[in-house]
Amino acid sequence: MSAAASEPAAASTPASAAVEHYRRVWREAHASLPGAGVGWVERTRRDALDRFCERGFPTPRDEDWKYTSVRPIERRPFRLGPAAGGGAAGRANGSAPGEVPGGVSETMARLAGRRIAGLGNPIALTFVNGWFAGAPPFDPSGAAPAGVRVASLAQMLESEPETVEPHLAADAGAGAGRPPASPPASARAAADDDPFAALNRAFLADGAVISLEAGVRLERPIELVFAAAGRSDVASHPFVLVLAEAGAAATVIEHYVGFGEGAKLANPFTRIVVGEGAEIEHHLLLEEDAATWHVGSIEAQVAPGGRLGSNAVQLGGRLVRYGIGVSLDGPGARAALNGFYAARGRQHVDFHTRVDHREPGGTSEQVYKGLLDGHGRGVFNGRVVVHRDAQHSDASQSNHNLLLSENAEIDTKPQLEIFADDVKCSHGATVGQLDERAVHYVRSRGLGEAAARALLTFGFAEDVLARMGEAAIRRHVERGLAGALPALAGLPARDGLGLEIGSPPGARPPPERSPEPDPARLSNERR
Repeated sequence: MSAAASEPAAASTPASAAVEHYRRVWREAHASLPGAGVGWVERTRRDALDRFCERGFPTPRDEDWKYTSVRPIERRPFRLGPAAGGGAAGRANGSAPGEVPGGVSETMARLAGRRIAGLGNPIALTFVNGWFAGAPPFDPSGAAPAGVRVASLAQMLESEPETVEPHLAADAGAGAGRPPASPPASARAAADDDPFAALNRAFLADGAVISLEAGVRLERPIELVFAAAGRSDVASHPFVLVLAEAGAAATVIEHYVGFGEGAKLANPFTRIVVGEGAEIEHHLLLEEDAATWHVGSIEAQVAPGGRLGSNAVQLGGRLVRYGIGVSLDGPGARAALNGFYAARGRQHVDFHTRVDHREPGGTSEQVYKGLLDGHGRGVFNGRVVVHRDAQHSDASQSNHNLLLSENAEIDTKPQLEIFADDVKCSHGATVGQLDERAVHYVRSRGLGEAAARALLTFGFAEDVLARMGEAAIRRHVERGLAGALPALAGLPARDGLGLEIGSPPGARPPPERSPEPDPARLSNERR
C-alpha cells in the first residue's frame, strides 16, 4: 500500500491540538506496527483514526460524558510506549527502552509482588505498556491445554492475520455486545461515536487472543497482567479478544497495575463472544497508581443458552472510565454484571453499562456498589434495553453507594427501556452514609467506634464482592481495599472469608457464630 493511501483523511472540522498530536503520532508509528503490510489491518487503523479525528475528545456536553471530563487526558501529549526490548514500534514514535524504569525485566520482577495469590497454576501473559513481554516469572506452567489458545495479538497480526480478521476488520463492524461480523447500523453508529474505542483501533498493535474450542471446559484461570510503567507520558491501547465456542467454559482475568512517576494512559478494549451454551467468567481488576488515567471498553455477545459473568473492581487510578456493553442474542442467554469501586482523595470513577435483551427468555442482573471518601467522585449509569421481540425477559439492576465524607459525591442513573409487554424488570439506586444506629449496635458488641465503622463499611463492600466467584480474587480485593481506604484503618485483622489476614494456607476459619440481625442499613436513602 502506498504512503499516500495510508494517510488519514483530513477532519471536516477544525481539529484541536490534541487531535493533531495523535494524527502526527499515528503517521510516525503506523508503518512499524504489527501487521502493517496487511490490507485490512491498514484500513481498520486508518478508518478508526479518521473517526477519532472527526469526533474529537468527548466533552461534558455529551450526555454519556456529562459528569466526566477528559480534559487532563486531552492536554497531555501521550505517545505509544516502547515495545518490550525496544522494538521498532517503540522507536518509530520517539520512545526509548530507557523510558521503562529499570527496563522490562525489572518491571516483570516487580509484578511478582502484585500477583493474585492463590490462583494456583494460571495460564498467564504479561504486557508492559501494552506490549507482550512474556510469561511472568510466577507462572510455572507454559503451554495451554489442547483446545485452548492464548496468544499475543501482535504475533497473530504478523503470522496469521486472517484468523482475527472477522473480529477486528473495519468492514466487519463493531458495536457493544453485538456479533462482530454483521452488527446492525445502530451498533456501528454507537461504536463510531466512542472516540476512545476509535483511538484504540487506530493504534491496534498488541493484546491477547483467547480461543476455546467447542466443549472445552478450562479449569485453570487465564490471567492477563497489564503493567503501565514509564517516566514520560506513555499510552497503551491493548485489545483483548475472547472467543468461546459452543459448550466451552473459562475464567479470564484482566489485571491492570501501574509503576513509575510518569503520567500514563491505559485505553484497552475487550471483546467477548460467548457461543451457544458456553460460559465465560470475566474479571476486571484495576489497581493502577495515581498517575494513570484509564479509559476502557468491554463488549460482549452471548448466544442462546450462554452465560457471561462480568466482575469489575476499581481500587486505583487517577481517573477511571469504563463502558460495558452486553447483548443477549438468543433464548436462555444470561448475564450477571457485578461491580465495585472505591474513590478516595480526588479520584474519579465512572461506570457505564448497557445490557440489550434482543431475544425471548434472556436473564440479566446488575449489582454495582461504591465507597467514596475524601473528595472522591463516582458516576454510575446503568441501562437495560428490552427489545420488541424479547418477551419473557428478566432484568434487574441496582446501584448502592456509601459516602464516607462530606465532600464525596456520586451521580447515579439507572435506566430501563422496555419495548416488550411480557417482561419482569426492576431497577433502583441508593446513596447514603452509615446509619448511626447500626454503629451503636456494633459498638454494643464490644468494638470501638473506629472498628465498628470500619466493619460496617467492609460489610457493605463484601456483599457484592461475595458475588465474584473466584475466591483468590475476592481475597486479593478484600486485602487491597482494607489498605486503600482510611475509613477501614480500624478494621479487625480478619478478611471477609473468616481467615486471619496473613495466615498460612490451610488455616482453619474460626467457628461460625449464630446469625445476628443485619445492621448494614443506609440512612438518607434515595430511590
